[in-house]
Amino acid sequence: MTQDVWLAKHPYLQPVADLQALVQAAAADVSIPSVCIPRWDDYSGDFYAGVPLLLSSRVTIDLHPLEEALASLAETLS
Repeated sequence: MTQDVWLAKHPYLQPVADLQALVQAAAADVSIPSVCIPRWDDYSGDFYAGVPLLLSSRVTIDLHPLEEALASLAETLS
């Protein structure tokens, strides 16, 4: 089902569709840096022990490179 068909059946969702279009347009102009993929071998022990990836002390996820991109996106949207 396409967005046009969905909105024709649910016109009350048009403001949400408009917001999505604004975010997509703003995001298209923001340069998103690549982020390093965690080393899965370091995490495998925690994985098998049931520890969620984001709570594992054996893996480092560095999201700092994305801070500037997200700040730029927020500034554009504001």
